[in-house]
Amino acid sequence: IIGYVVQDVYLLMSRTLFCKKICGPPLEEDGWHNRFNFVFGEGFGETGGLFHQIPYAVELKKYGFKPHVYGDLRNSRQLTDLLHVYTGANYIEYLGHGDWYWFTPSLYGFDYINKAVDVAHAKNWVYNKPSVFLTSACLMARIDGIPPCMNIGVTMLHSGCNCFIGATRETGQEAGLTTLENHLIVDDLSVGEALRGEKRVDKEPPTYYVRVLYGDPAFNPYEPNNGFTDQGRPVIQQVSR
Repeated sequence: IIGYVVQDVYLLMSRTLFCKKICGPPLEEDGWHNRFNFVFGEGFGETGGLFHQIPYAVELKKYGFKPHVYGDLRNSRQLTDLLHVYTGANYIEYLGHGDWYWFTPSLYGFDYINKAVDVAHAKNWVYNKPSVFLTSACLMARIDGIPPCMNIGVTMLHSGCNCFIGATRETGQEAGLTTLENHLIVDDLSVGEALRGEKRVDKEPPTYYVRVLYGDPAFNPYEPNNGFTDQGRPVIQQVSR
Protein backbone atom coordinates (compact mmCIF):
# COMPACT_ATOMS: atom_id res chain seq x y z
CA ILE A 1 0.00 0.00 0.00
CA ILE A 2 1.54 3.29 -1.10
CA GLY A 3 0.53 6.88 -1.82
CA TYR A 4 1.67 10.48 -2.07
CA VAL A 5 0.64 11.06 1.53
CA VAL A 6 -0.83 8.98 4.35
CA GLN A 7 -4.35 10.13 3.43
CA ASP A 8 -4.01 8.28 0.11
CA VAL A 9 -3.35 5.07 2.03
CA TYR A 10 -6.42 5.54 4.22
CA LEU A 11 -8.54 6.12 1.12
CA LEU A 12 -7.28 2.92 -0.51
CA MET A 13 -8.39 0.87 2.49
CA SER A 14 -11.68 2.77 2.75
CA ARG A 15 -12.53 1.97 -0.87
CA THR A 16 -11.93 -1.69 -0.12
CA LEU A 17 -14.29 -1.70 2.83
CA PHE A 18 -16.98 0.51 1.29
CA CYS A 19 -16.63 -0.54 -2.35
CA LYS A 20 -20.30 -1.36 -2.88
CA LYS A 21 -21.50 1.91 -1.39
CA ILE A 22 -19.01 3.96 -3.41
CA CYS A 23 -19.76 2.23 -6.71
CA GLY A 24 -23.51 2.08 -6.35
CA PRO A 25 -25.68 -0.34 -8.34
CA PRO A 26 -24.89 -1.07 -12.02
CA LEU A 27 -27.70 0.90 -13.62
CA GLU A 28 -26.32 1.27 -17.16
CA GLU A 29 -25.43 -1.68 -19.37
CA ASP A 30 -22.41 0.16 -20.78
CA GLY A 31 -21.69 2.10 -17.61
CA TRP A 32 -18.60 2.12 -15.40
CA HIS A 33 -19.33 -1.21 -13.69
CA ASN A 34 -19.23 -3.23 -16.92
CA ARG A 35 -16.58 -1.29 -18.81
CA PHE A 36 -13.22 -2.90 -19.53
CA ASN A 37 -11.02 -0.56 -21.57
CA PHE A 38 -8.02 -1.92 -23.46
CA VAL A 39 -5.33 0.42 -24.78
CA PHE A 40 -2.43 -0.78 -26.88
CA GLY A 41 0.47 1.43 -27.84
CA GLU A 42 2.08 2.03 -31.18
CA GLY A 43 5.57 0.76 -31.94
CA PHE A 44 5.10 -3.03 -31.53
CA GLY A 45 2.26 -2.64 -29.02
CA GLU A 46 -0.01 -3.70 -31.86
CA THR A 47 1.16 -7.29 -31.36
CA GLY A 48 -0.31 -7.37 -27.85
CA GLY A 49 -3.47 -5.74 -29.11
CA LEU A 50 -3.92 -8.26 -31.91
CA PHE A 51 -3.01 -11.45 -30.06
CA HIS A 52 -4.23 -10.68 -26.54
CA GLN A 53 -6.48 -7.68 -26.15
CA ILE A 54 -8.88 -8.19 -29.04
CA PRO A 55 -9.42 -11.94 -28.39
CA TYR A 56 -9.67 -11.37 -24.63
CA ALA A 57 -12.17 -8.56 -25.17
CA VAL A 58 -14.37 -11.01 -27.06
CA GLU A 59 -14.07 -13.54 -24.23
CA LEU A 60 -14.99 -10.95 -21.60
CA LYS A 61 -18.40 -10.49 -23.18
CA LYS A 62 -19.29 -13.95 -21.83
CA TYR A 63 -18.87 -12.54 -18.32
CA GLY A 64 -21.05 -9.50 -18.87
CA PHE A 65 -18.34 -6.93 -19.59
CA LYS A 66 -18.61 -4.27 -22.28
CA PRO A 67 -15.03 -4.10 -23.58
CA HIS A 68 -13.60 -1.29 -25.70
CA VAL A 69 -10.24 -1.44 -27.47
CA TYR A 70 -8.26 1.72 -28.26
CA GLY A 71 -5.30 1.28 -30.58
CA ASP A 72 -3.46 3.08 -33.35
CA LEU A 73 -4.62 6.66 -33.92
CA ARG A 74 -7.18 6.32 -31.08
CA ASN A 75 -4.81 6.30 -28.11
CA SER A 76 -3.42 9.82 -27.71
CA ARG A 77 -3.80 11.50 -24.33
CA GLN A 78 -6.07 14.16 -25.79
CA LEU A 79 -8.51 11.62 -27.26
CA THR A 80 -8.47 9.22 -24.32
CA ASP A 81 -9.06 12.11 -21.91
CA LEU A 82 -12.02 13.23 -24.01
CA LEU A 83 -13.49 9.71 -23.94
CA HIS A 84 -12.60 9.11 -20.25
CA VAL A 85 -10.77 5.93 -21.24
CA TYR A 86 -8.64 5.78 -18.09
CA THR A 87 -11.10 7.18 -15.56
CA GLY A 88 -14.46 5.94 -16.84
CA ALA A 89 -13.96 2.18 -16.68
CA ASN A 90 -13.89 -0.46 -13.98
CA TYR A 91 -10.87 -2.19 -15.53
CA ILE A 92 -8.17 -0.61 -17.69
CA GLU A 93 -5.37 -2.54 -19.38
CA TYR A 94 -2.44 -0.91 -21.16
CA LEU A 95 0.08 -2.67 -23.41
CA GLY A 96 2.86 -0.54 -24.85
CA HIS A 97 5.92 1.49 -23.95
CA GLY A 98 6.27 3.15 -20.58
CA ASP A 99 8.57 4.52 -17.91
CA TRP A 100 8.14 5.49 -14.29
CA TYR A 101 6.90 9.00 -15.07
CA TRP A 102 4.81 8.41 -18.21
CA PHE A 103 3.56 5.99 -20.83
CA THR A 104 3.48 6.65 -24.55
CA PRO A 105 0.64 4.91 -26.42
CA SER A 106 0.76 7.28 -29.39
CA LEU A 107 4.11 7.28 -31.22
CA TYR A 108 3.15 7.79 -34.86
CA GLY A 109 2.97 11.22 -36.43
CA PHE A 110 4.32 14.47 -35.03
CA ASP A 111 4.84 15.52 -31.42
CA TYR A 112 4.40 12.15 -29.71
CA ILE A 113 5.66 13.68 -26.45
CA ASN A 114 2.63 15.96 -26.25
CA LYS A 115 0.37 12.93 -26.77
CA ALA A 116 1.93 10.90 -23.93
CA VAL A 117 0.29 10.34 -20.55
CA ASP A 118 2.53 11.71 -17.80
CA VAL A 119 2.36 12.46 -14.09
CA ALA A 120 1.71 16.16 -14.74
CA HIS A 121 -1.61 15.30 -16.39
CA ALA A 122 -2.55 12.12 -14.51
CA LYS A 123 -2.41 13.89 -11.14
CA ASN A 124 -5.41 15.95 -12.28
CA TRP A 125 -7.52 12.96 -13.26
CA VAL A 126 -10.58 12.22 -11.14
CA TYR A 127 -11.57 8.62 -10.47
CA ASN A 128 -15.05 8.71 -8.99
CA LYS A 129 -15.07 4.94 -8.53
CA PRO A 130 -12.32 2.43 -7.57
CA SER A 131 -10.84 1.40 -10.93
CA VAL A 132 -8.16 -1.23 -11.58
CA PHE A 133 -5.22 -0.43 -13.88
CA LEU A 134 -3.16 -3.32 -15.27
CA THR A 135 -0.11 -3.02 -17.50
CA SER A 136 2.71 -5.14 -18.88
CA ALA A 137 4.74 -2.06 -19.85
CA CYS A 138 8.27 -1.62 -18.58
CA LEU A 139 9.20 0.41 -15.51
CA MET A 140 5.83 2.01 -14.78
CA ALA A 141 5.93 0.70 -11.20
CA ARG A 142 9.49 1.78 -10.41
CA ILE A 143 9.65 3.80 -7.18
CA ASP A 144 13.19 3.17 -5.86
CA GLY A 145 15.09 6.46 -5.77
CA ILE A 146 12.05 8.30 -7.16
CA PRO A 147 9.66 10.60 -5.26
CA PRO A 148 6.11 9.17 -5.18
CA CYS A 149 4.82 12.18 -7.10
CA MET A 150 7.06 11.25 -10.04
CA ASN A 151 5.71 7.72 -10.48
CA ILE A 152 2.81 7.31 -12.88
CA GLY A 153 1.24 4.39 -11.00
CA VAL A 154 1.31 6.08 -7.60
CA THR A 155 -0.05 9.22 -9.25
CA MET A 156 -3.06 7.25 -10.49
CA LEU A 157 -3.69 6.05 -6.94
CA HIS A 158 -3.48 9.64 -5.74
CA SER A 159 -6.14 10.55 -8.33
CA GLY A 160 -8.50 7.86 -7.04
CA CYS A 161 -7.60 4.68 -8.93
CA ASN A 162 -7.70 1.84 -6.40
CA CYS A 163 -5.23 -0.66 -7.84
CA PHE A 164 -2.16 -0.45 -10.06
CA ILE A 165 -0.26 -3.55 -11.18
CA GLY A 166 2.90 -3.05 -13.22
CA ALA A 167 6.63 -3.74 -13.43
CA THR A 168 9.50 -2.05 -11.63
CA ARG A 169 11.98 -2.94 -14.36
CA GLU A 170 12.07 -3.79 -18.05
CA THR A 171 10.03 -6.79 -19.18
CA GLY A 172 9.68 -8.84 -22.34
CA GLN A 173 7.23 -11.07 -24.15
CA GLU A 174 6.69 -13.10 -20.97
CA ALA A 175 4.77 -10.18 -19.42
CA GLY A 176 1.28 -11.43 -20.24
CA LEU A 177 -1.76 -10.51 -18.17
CA THR A 178 -4.22 -13.29 -19.01
CA THR A 179 -3.53 -15.46 -15.96
CA LEU A 180 -3.81 -12.49 -13.63
CA GLU A 181 -7.03 -11.27 -15.22
CA ASN A 182 -8.59 -14.73 -15.15
CA HIS A 183 -7.87 -14.96 -11.43
CA LEU A 184 -9.67 -11.66 -10.91
CA ILE A 185 -12.64 -12.21 -13.21
CA VAL A 186 -13.17 -15.96 -13.49
CA ASP A 187 -11.94 -17.03 -10.04
CA ASP A 188 -13.24 -13.91 -8.25
CA LEU A 189 -10.05 -13.32 -6.26
CA SER A 190 -8.89 -10.13 -4.59
CA VAL A 191 -6.10 -8.25 -6.34
CA GLY A 192 -3.50 -9.56 -3.89
CA GLU A 193 -4.66 -13.16 -4.25
CA ALA A 194 -4.74 -12.81 -8.03
CA LEU A 195 -1.15 -11.59 -8.22
CA ARG A 196 0.01 -14.32 -5.85
CA GLY A 197 -1.83 -16.92 -7.93
CA GLU A 198 -0.23 -15.65 -11.11
CA LYS A 199 3.26 -15.89 -9.62
CA ARG A 200 2.60 -19.52 -8.70
CA VAL A 201 1.99 -20.32 -12.37
CA ASP A 202 3.94 -17.81 -14.48
CA LYS A 203 7.49 -17.94 -13.13
CA GLU A 204 9.43 -16.76 -16.16
CA PRO A 205 11.78 -13.86 -15.39
CA PRO A 206 11.99 -10.94 -15.31
CA THR A 207 8.23 -10.39 -14.89
CA TYR A 208 8.07 -12.93 -12.07
CA TYR A 209 10.44 -10.78 -10.01
CA VAL A 210 9.44 -7.26 -11.01
CA ARG A 211 5.62 -7.26 -11.27
CA VAL A 212 4.14 -5.60 -8.19
CA LEU A 213 0.83 -4.39 -6.82
CA TYR A 214 0.23 -0.85 -5.59
CA GLY A 215 -3.02 -0.65 -3.66
CA ASP A 216 -4.82 -2.62 -0.98
CA PRO A 217 -4.22 -6.34 -1.69
CA ALA A 218 -7.56 -7.15 -0.04
CA PHE A 219 -9.49 -5.13 -2.63
CA ASN A 220 -11.86 -7.31 -4.67
CA PRO A 221 -13.21 -5.37 -7.67
CA TYR A 222 -16.75 -5.59 -8.97
CA GLU A 223 -17.30 -7.86 -11.97
CA PRO A 224 -20.63 -8.35 -13.76
CA ASN A 225 -20.44 -12.13 -13.32
CA ASN A 226 -19.43 -11.96 -9.64
CA GLY A 227 -21.07 -8.78 -8.41
CA PHE A 228 -19.78 -7.27 -5.18
CA THR A 229 -18.10 -10.03 -3.21
CA ASP A 230 -16.23 -10.30 0.07
CA GLN A 231 -13.74 -12.90 -1.18
CA GLY A 232 -10.28 -12.03 0.10
CA ARG A 233 -11.22 -8.86 1.97
CA PRO A 234 -12.33 -7.96 5.50
CA VAL A 235 -16.04 -7.81 6.22
CA ILE A 236 -17.57 -5.07 8.36
CA GLN A 237 -20.03 -6.58 10.80
CA GLN A 238 -22.28 -4.80 13.24
CA VAL A 239 -21.55 -5.70 16.83
CA SER A 240 -24.63 -6.34 18.92
CA ARG A 241 -24.68 -5.02 22.45
